Amino acid sequence: MTDIVESFVATDYAKVGAAVSLTTHHPELTDEHVRRALVSVLDEDRDYASIAARVAVIAAREVRQEVQRRATERRIAGAPIEPEPTAGYPRVDELLQSAIESLPERQRQIALLYFYLGAGIAEIADATHLNESTVVAHVDASRRSIVDHIVGDGPGVGS
Repeated sequence: MTDIVESFVATDYAKVGAAVSLTTHHPELTDEHVRRALVSVLDEDRDYASIAARVAVIAAREVRQEVQRRATERRIAGAPIEPEPTAGYPRVDELLQSAIESLPERQRQIALLYFYLGAGIAEIADATHLNESTVVAHVDASRRSIVDHIVGDGPGVGS
């Protein structure tokens, strides 16, 4: 198990963290949830085609749940809901970031797993519990949307 953790940290940790940050828009929560997700995957006693893809899926879900919980707590407390600060994190090219952020959440998650992490269709299907044809459809749709967003004047141009 130590070898799996060392290999993940050496080769996949930074990519998974970046993918989760882009998927959730909350980089300040990413590190903690990626670490927790890795522990969770290792505790599952199941072989995944891609541990990195499964960790990314779990970490993104956990970040979203924490953000929702914090928003609910602020509403209950009557405090204004403000986005968490992201100062100190490197900026991605604004046009590409905008294109990725314009994707629906599931497409964004699958696109980052496929294009950024290099996960295969079977690995993504296994990690997200979707069938392979659905993953292929999401990859194709996200590719078209990203290209249209970057080449055109925003999302949906040329579709």
